[in-house]
Amino acid sequence: MNKILTLLGIASLSFIINKPQQEAVENFSKKNLSDSLPDICTILPAGDIAKFSPFTHPLSRSYADDPLEGYRGCFYEFWKAADYGTIKISVIKNKSKADALVFYNNNVADHINLWQRRPETITGLADSAYFNYNADDTKCDDCDLSLMSGVYNVVVSFHGQYDDVLRAQKKNAAISIVKLLFNRMPELLKKNSMGFKMKENNMEDIQPIKLQAMIDK
Repeated sequence: MNKILTLLGIASLSFIINKPQQEAVENFSKKNLSDSLPDICTILPAGDIAKFSPFTHPLSRSYADDPLEGYRGCFYEFWKAADYGTIKISVIKNKSKADALVFYNNNVADHINLWQRRPETITGLADSAYFNYNADDTKCDDCDLSLMSGVYNVVVSFHGQYDDVLRAQKKNAAISIVKLLFNRMPELLKKNSMGFKMKENNMEDIQPIKLQAMIDK
């Protein structure tokens, strides 16, 4: 699980979540995964995601990412020549709420280090949630909604159409997709999986140095 957290935490501020070495993927594929996570492409069919897409091109294809213990993901591509709008939905089931908190805080710290400010807090969606910024507050080429709900982390990532699709459109699409995911996976919101109600929803009073120290423990 630490390997998954490291891989996803590093890549969540960019669009593509780096895959582990092929040998590791093959080893995981040969096992019967015991985490009970469903296939994301199945519970969120391409047609449903296309309805929420902010991109100007129609859906071209969708496909599942390589499954790992505690991780499922699905890509949805809205591609046209030299224009590669993409949505990726990732669900991570951690061994504990503490692991989910580490993953979430690590992403917040990465955002602070990269952009010198906190991401935008999204209230009322989960234990904690944010949508990240890029250099221009109104646009983003690689941006995502990341949330923590009990032992789960969910990341809805967007890539492409920087000039044609506003950041706000991508954020609103991400919120709608997350709500649909909650409807299809109600275990994400079960009371016994919820925890860590942070002050002001996202620990607004914790400075970056203290946050990094918390992550490094």
